[in-house]
Amino acid sequence: MATRPATLVDKLSLIPPVVVGLPVGLFRLATRPFTNDVKPETAYKDFVYAVFRHVLARVTITQEKWLTVPTEQTYITWAEKKSLVPDTAVLASGLKVHWIGNPSSEKVFLYFHGGGYVNPITPQHLDWLLEIQTDLSKTKSVAVAVVGYTCAPEGQYPVQLQEGAESLLWLLNAQGKKPEDVSRQLLSKDILRHVD
Repeated sequence: MATRPATLVDKLSLIPPVVVGLPVGLFRLATRPFTNDVKPETAYKDFVYAVFRHVLARVTITQEKWLTVPTEQTYITWAEKKSLVPDTAVLASGLKVHWIGNPSSEKVFLYFHGGGYVNPITPQHLDWLLEIQTDLSKTKSVAVAVVGYTCAPEGQYPVQLQEGAESLLWLLNAQGKKPEDVSRQLLSKDILRHVD
């Protein structure tokens, strides 16, 4: 099942949530000093996140697909902006795994981006992963393998889980990684301290 292309109506119907989202963001700023919940470190981020939450709660999958860039394209553009050489492995099924760092590194952090299996990766995800990879590589050679799983509705659940298993088996079998060197040893305070 493929997403139908966004029509002019789909595109124009994004305007009301954005227009209403701005006052929602301003209200969040006005109430920020009085809330006890966890807040972003800056008022600007608090405003932007409130607007995004409002808009994203009101868009359709077709609109989301029109607004976002596929994982592969995001990765290539991001790598070029960071003056990095994009390094993508294509598995037998066609699944793509994008590398941050040297694929022959001792340790690998196998990363599946968020987005409810609908949204592709963002440059901010990649910035965060590069920061982690750079920091962890100060003490041991570490690379991040970013799985470009098939987003819904083109990829119906559980295809994403199958692609996750495929990427892990590829690391173990084709890349010769040991299970103890993939992900689990990196999921520690080293990783968690990078989470805002």
